Amino acid sequence: MARTWIAPALALLPLAALSACGDGDGSQAPPPPPVTPAAEALRWPGPSYAQVQAIFDQSCTSCHAGATVNGGLSLASPGSWANLVGVATQASAGGTRVVPNDSAGSDLHQRITASDLSIMPQPPNAPLPAERVEAIRAWIDEGGARQDLSVSLSGMTPHLGQRVVLRLESDSGELRSRIVLDPLPTAGFQVFVPRVRPTGSHVLAIWADHDRDGAYDAPPTDHAWSVSVPASGAASFAHNTTFTDVGATAATEPGLPFTVDFTGMTPHVGQTLTVALYKVSAAPLDVEPVGLYRVGAVPAASFSITIPGVVQAFEDYWVDIHADHDRDGAYDAPPTDHAWRLLNQSSGDTGLTVTFAHDTTFTDVSRYPAF
Repeated sequence: MARTWIAPALALLPLAALSACGDGDGSQAPPPPPVTPAAEALRWPGPSYAQVQAIFDQSCTSCHAGATVNGGLSLASPGSWANLVGVATQASAGGTRVVPNDSAGSDLHQRITASDLSIMPQPPNAPLPAERVEAIRAWIDEGGARQDLSVSLSGMTPHLGQRVVLRLESDSGELRSRIVLDPLPTAGFQVFVPRVRPTGSHVLAIWADHDRDGAYDAPPTDHAWSVSVPASGAASFAHNTTFTDVGATAATEPGLPFTVDFTGMTPHVGQTLTVALYKVSAAPLDVEPVGLYRVGAVPAASFSITIPGVVQAFEDYWVDIHADHDRDGAYDAPPTDHAWRLLNQSSGDTGLTVTFAHDTTFTDVSRYPAF
């Protein structure tokens, strides 16, 4: 799995062109990305490009959107990400709007932290509040300036109660992340994974374990589809019977399995449990979401889950676990919900197996930790 959990930049514009950017006092925090009310959603917590886009919408698009945009940069959704990452500025001094994993070298971050008249937003508008600057920095440095993945499934009634697997891969077939819904709970379902997709074209392989044997079988035994992921990262799929053989289990992929063996989970039997696996690099710091597993209802005090093909040998990972203790379908910081973060998990030549025994030492996993 090539390195590539997420991405950005305000174009470096002539000062005269930037006279009206901003939202006044900058007191409003960026909202989370919207969720379609009719669909249940799986949204793993964490800084996302959707949060960065919300900052742009509130503070930047008065100058950086529409038919004419300052500095040749539109920060309007859905095209802003493609206008930022790896794109040269039009400023006379040159530079790149966003350099993945390098906020100091990114023109966007330089502008929003400037101490002179080159600062964005331009005076008399107030500078971005510190928390917004930090969100943009974290998106660049900790997530490699990647785009989010948002998947909307609809019409999935034939597969209610079945395991559904989504596999994000590059056009060349390189696995980026695997998402397991075990089982699919509703006919309409949304998956949101922040900062998972680097530059380049991607496709989403989707398969439903229609015969419920726990393994992938070519259609029509199991049902499978291939869906292109647009540049915005927002993919939609409506159930149909035009199947595609997406091949693929761990036996045909270069990756290794990730397994969690749970014990002592009696307090959470019957509750939804989500496990997220992140590949972590320290130089530069990068946090990449490579696997996500949603258990619809914890089956017993002791059980195991496995995500095939997502681990590379002798790499460092961390694991986030979230039990929906109040059963409201959303992430709530402990102790309302129960959550844990397992750092410094190193894989071997056969993959990564973690043993987790329930405890009451919780971690708020809604934000990446500071390193």
